[in-house]
Amino acid sequence: MGEQVRVYISSTYDDLKDYRAEVIKALRKIDITLVNMENYNAGDKKAIKKCQEDVAGCTIYVGIFARNYGFVPKSHRKSFPELEYREAKKKKLSILIFLLNETIDWPRELCSTRNDERWLNELKVELKNNKTVRWFKNHLELVVEVMASVFEEILKPYKEKALNELYASVSVADTPEKKAVVEQAIDITKEKMLQSSDSSQQSGREPIPIPLPRLRGTFVGREKERKTLLHCLNFTDKRLVVIIAPGGYGKTELVTKVLKKIAPTTTITNNKIQGILYLRCVAGDINMGTVFTEAGKIAGTSEAFFNVYKNDGISNKKKLYYFYGELSKIGNIWIVMDSFEYLLDAKDDTVKDVGLREFLETAVSIDHSIRIIITSRVLPKFKGNRSVEPIDLSEGLPEEKAVEYLRYEGAKYGLKDEDKSILLAFVRRVHCIPQALESIVGYLSEHFPAIKLKDILANDGIFSDFDKHDHEEGLKSLILEQIKRLRPELQLALSVLSVFSKPPDQKAVCYMLQGMSSVELAFNLSRLEKNRLITHNNGTYDMHPVVRELVYDMIPQNALSSDETGNGDYGKQPTFTRAGLHMKAAKFFKNIRKPESDWKTIDDLEPQLQEIHHQIRAGNFEDAAIVLNIIDYDYLLVWGYYEKITELRQQLIGKLKDKELVGMNLGRLGTAYWNIGSIQDFINYTDQALQIAKEVNNKERIWAWLNNLGRAYADLSEITKAIDYYEHGLTISQNIGDKRGEVILLNNLGRAYADIGKTNKAIEYLEKALTINKEDWNKRIAGITLGYLGSAYYDLGKTTKSIEYLEQALTVTREIGYKRINGYVLGYLGDVYLSIGDTDEAVIYNIEALKIGKNIGKSDIITTALLQLAYTYQCVVNLVDAESYYKESLDYDFPVNTCHSMVYLGVLLLENTHTAEAQDFIDRGITLCREILEKTPNRYKQLFTLALALLSKGNVLESLDTYKKAIVTCPAKGVLKKELMTLDLLDRAVPECPGLNEAQKLLTEAQA
Repeated sequence: MGEQVRVYISSTYDDLKDYRAEVIKALRKIDITLVNMENYNAGDKKAIKKCQEDVAGCTIYVGIFARNYGFVPKSHRKSFPELEYREAKKKKLSILIFLLNETIDWPRELCSTRNDERWLNELKVELKNNKTVRWFKNHLELVVEVMASVFEEILKPYKEKALNELYASVSVADTPEKKAVVEQAIDITKEKMLQSSDSSQQSGREPIPIPLPRLRGTFVGREKERKTLLHCLNFTDKRLVVIIAPGGYGKTELVTKVLKKIAPTTTITNNKIQGILYLRCVAGDINMGTVFTEAGKIAGTSEAFFNVYKNDGISNKKKLYYFYGELSKIGNIWIVMDSFEYLLDAKDDTVKDVGLREFLETAVSIDHSIRIIITSRVLPKFKGNRSVEPIDLSEGLPEEKAVEYLRYEGAKYGLKDEDKSILLAFVRRVHCIPQALESIVGYLSEHFPAIKLKDILANDGIFSDFDKHDHEEGLKSLILEQIKRLRPELQLALSVLSVFSKPPDQKAVCYMLQGMSSVELAFNLSRLEKNRLITHNNGTYDMHPVVRELVYDMIPQNALSSDETGNGDYGKQPTFTRAGLHMKAAKFFKNIRKPESDWKTIDDLEPQLQEIHHQIRAGNFEDAAIVLNIIDYDYLLVWGYYEKITELRQQLIGKLKDKELVGMNLGRLGTAYWNIGSIQDFINYTDQALQIAKEVNNKERIWAWLNNLGRAYADLSEITKAIDYYEHGLTISQNIGDKRGEVILLNNLGRAYADIGKTNKAIEYLEKALTINKEDWNKRIAGITLGYLGSAYYDLGKTTKSIEYLEQALTVTREIGYKRINGYVLGYLGDVYLSIGDTDEAVIYNIEALKIGKNIGKSDIITTALLQLAYTYQCVVNLVDAESYYKESLDYDFPVNTCHSMVYLGVLLLENTHTAEAQDFIDRGITLCREILEKTPNRYKQLFTLALALLSKGNVLESLDTYKKAIVTCPAKGVLKKELMTLDLLDRAVPECPGLNEAQKLLTEAQA
């Protein structure tokens, strides 16, 4: 065995010297060959080759990682440990990874520098997502984990051989019964061993709970369908399976049975599957954002998935390629979308949500390992649905299985000993529909022995729809008969449960039924569960969709009575309406709101979101709008939940009567669209809001909507038009003495003037805004002002003052959680630190800005951070990373930054002698710069970049003319200093570039 097994120990050395020594000492007790690298000379290029050769000659790779990335040899981007890992991966060795527990304090001097920390973290993410990961806190834990893992790898082939020999020895058992028992025992043993060895494929993540529905027990006689489903998921190229049947035929039951078979503890623990994502669509609120968010949890990279989804600069196509690609790296992932019909258009069965439609179309059109299961009453229509594998459950259960189910489940109610002819008569009359069988058991549980199955069969009225082969109405009639025979308090409890969009807990139901004691309520809910009308799971109460729809439809729709305003005693009221119940539910959620000081995440606003939902369902649109107005602008918007705002506000379109609320709804809806990146929608809705504000003469709203229109045109690079709107709004706010409005408009004017090179005028406006704000300090607005001032002073070359303002802005924005402005400020700081030669700080600030930008999906922040990171690395001649960041920035549709990325990338490629590709990027950058300058001829950044691009192509005269125009537009010293740095990049890329000296002279003289 020692000659066959060679183990390579890889790690950083100085920080893990003692740990390595303990591991090596322990492994020497096993008959294997150890390969170490302690005596290598890290600076010798031959050492790299030697390491890789040694790795390639081994059987097992052991990688130990703490907080140090390791030595990066010259001419390489990666450290020794990563190079060794890559070689092991390339040669397909057995790879065992051991990571220092992230909660352990580790000496700072043993940690990576800030630059290397990024590479270490990226490597760790890859290891955790794709390889076995075991954690250690100390020497002993590491030794134990390494010994156990290596020993397991060594014994794998021997274990399998032993099992096979054992199987062969018992395969000639003397009786079939004995043989079957022995074979089953061996199968179990093999499965346990496989689970032990293959559980490593699930990486180092903790098992994630899967909220599967509770099994009702009607999964009988569906073995054929179960095998078909498993076959489709495991052995066919059909990536999307749709289980189709009317309500009540057991679609959810079939899926749940299969899922619980493979994940019996409802967590991701099965060796054949690395993740199950179950989405319940009954509430109709599932969208692509939900899918991304929940999938991210399974992937162990929730933030990354959320960032991609929220990024308005990435097309849906690219987002979905990322989604399927990243999940496929993990392994076998199943996504279940239950009761999908609630997401379809009732007219034509198409998927209402465009994003979800693209999600399914992509699922069947590209190569990936994900399997999607949909349960639906109808086949969803979308492009490519011919590639779907349908499983039809609409035939009901086999008769014998249906009878078997009734005898077993209805044993207490006389069905165990019931005459078979009566049982057959019933199952045939209801066409063996599972929900009908369950309903009759529940029916009898309430009324047996006073009512028996033969008595129910004698009531032809119940079965008239079944007899006409209208199964859906027949099932409803049967359930309706069951409900009608319930006592009023049970009917009332059912009605209350049916109005909730999500399964409520007992506290919510108790509030709705205040006339019932808690004991009585618990008894009634228990009775309903016994009657098979509700299920109790994880502390909440749910209903089958057919039951829910039927019960909800039974609730009267007529106007509110005096007893149904939310103050009535529902426990004693014999009549009620849907509106009354929804109002009561809204009041419940209003009462459980958290204080505003506790609003930190969207989960803290769930009561308000539910309150809004119920107010809308009750027809109280004005009340819903008032609640939404409180939470959307300062919270949902700041936190980046733009789609949620659009979803809610769209429901209020055309429903509000109060003009002020109508205008507010349109304006805030426009703001949400602006954050999503839909500028034209932003302009359309804001313009409508402006007209209403003028109609009702609301001066405060007029300046607000004028300000928003200015922001829209600024985003479209029409700065002059934006300034006109800002100036108009400023005049109005000053006339009415609205200080807050004045400060906001002064801020935006300052930013606009800075964009066209009028830096001193920009500072004048911003300083005035800061002075006014100090009278009534608004931290959110102050953060914007301070950030813009810091950027303006940087343009002037006053870096000390710039850093002072930016640090203040950073403190304020972090304190209030204002991520958008926080992202801008971090980017500004990165730029400032680069200008004073501190590239480490520049990288740190821009990476943090990038993280925030991706978190809230703001492509301007993302592209600015990527552009500045690339530029920084280009300055320090790290061309590989610079090129990578430039190209990543081009994935986003943000022209005012894209034009710079194209030209700078072109210069970088010239330095790498990729001339043809360089010229292509430069030409595209020139085109984009000119398009922007057509709208606003005095955007100085585009002028300077255009001049650089023209110079790189040898258009010297046009370039110098453009430089002169740019200098006249913005002669600020800080700007000129950066442009001189950029010319240095061109000088490095194209030595003796014609016109370069003249351009440098122009900038130098202007700077003086």
